[in-house]
Amino acid sequence: MVVTCELNRVAVVIGTKCNFRCVHCTIADSDKDRSPSAQEIKVLKSFVASYRPQELLFTGGEPSLYLDHIIDIASVCVGPPQCKVILSTNGHFAVTESAASLFLDCIPYLHRIQMSFDSFHAQFTSLQNVSNLYAACRKHGVHFSVLMAIGSAAELSLLAQLRKIGKFPVGVQKVVPFGQAVKNGVAFKFPEFDRGVLRRCCPNSDRIVYTCGRGFSFCCAELVFADNYHDFAHNSVDEHFQSPFYKLISRKTFGKIAQELSVSIDVFDSACSHDCVVCFRIFDEARRLGTFPPHLG
Repeated sequence: MVVTCELNRVAVVIGTKCNFRCVHCTIADSDKDRSPSAQEIKVLKSFVASYRPQELLFTGGEPSLYLDHIIDIASVCVGPPQCKVILSTNGHFAVTESAASLFLDCIPYLHRIQMSFDSFHAQFTSLQNVSNLYAACRKHGVHFSVLMAIGSAAELSLLAQLRKIGKFPVGVQKVVPFGQAVKNGVAFKFPEFDRGVLRRCCPNSDRIVYTCGRGFSFCCAELVFADNYHDFAHNSVDEHFQSPFYKLISRKTFGKIAQELSVSIDVFDSACSHDCVVCFRIFDEARRLGTFPPHLG
């Protein structure tokens, strides 16, 4: 496999199955329970072995439900000095510290655990799971962090309880209006459109993402989960790097992309203050206008 640009970070959306049913989940009902095929696992193993990423992140869905696939893919990791495997999980398996330790033992080259815990996940798990997983990670020399999704600033009150468990990084992200979050009306509400988003670039610009059932892309959000995803996710890395989408998203700000695709700022509402939303709106509007892909214009 020939790789046409230098990227050291790879993310794999290994599947969309999850044992939780959080109301803020960005994955819609129509995309639930998708698992990788045997051919996809073969492609991913070949890609990881030849590309030699320095960082390999597994996410989902709930990636721990695909433990055998993760072990299979991670087992081919190599790199200087070795590939760092990261798992983004809801931590359901950490019912005790020993259970968490047994799980951590299974994954080759495991470097970091990122546990999703917030007011939404708290309906299915507990702070004790956070404590158990944190303790197990410390024992195994694995870095630990928590990612909180918030629908409003008031939900940040949970931070105080997390701080009582230990000193670990806590990242905060606003709930994006995709999937279940739209259906349940729990997305973060911006007071008005923040034009500053137009000066930003895709936050995945230093990472390639493989999404189960879709392919390789920079995107891990709504563009690759849409029915007409073929312009945004591709069967090979080379095909993606040569695509019009990659050439736009990897080199330009959202404002420059909108300008190049003749998308007016008038189509942006307050929700477009989020990177993923403004990106989706730009390309969705450009398709309506016939300005993307370029051969349609």
